Amino acid sequence: MPQVKIHLPASIIEDQKKSLLVHEIRACMPPILKVAENIGQVFLYETSPPCRSIHESRDPYFVFVEISMYSGRTLEMKHALTDRLIAIIHRHTSVKPADIVCAITEIPPENYFGGTSRPNIENLKKK
Repeated sequence: MPQVKIHLPASIIEDQKKSLLVHEIRACMPPILKVAENIGQVFLYETSPPCRSIHESRDPYFVFVEISMYSGRTLEMKHALTDRLIAIIHRHTSVKPADIVCAITEIPPENYFGGTSRPNIENLKKK
């Protein structure tokens, strides 16, 4: 925990850049969220145009980012993370920042099971 899911239209980014995108996003999370380097995952999902339904007023290259993380992070941390994610995605895809939307879902530590972050739950509760 945290986990980031990036939903992109298919073929918006070259295959060799996909790895760079997810690794750069993964690297920015620990210092911003104050977690250990081995915590967090990034997933890239691509959808073909026929499988995306977006209002005609929206840019067809609209990107949606889902961030799941433990509750308790400050608003400043959330802003820093989403600002950084938007900048990275924009740089790798050329999608305008206004067309990159991030949504954060906060999960109480007691509702997250398994994974390497489990031992860190008690530390988060102490803050």
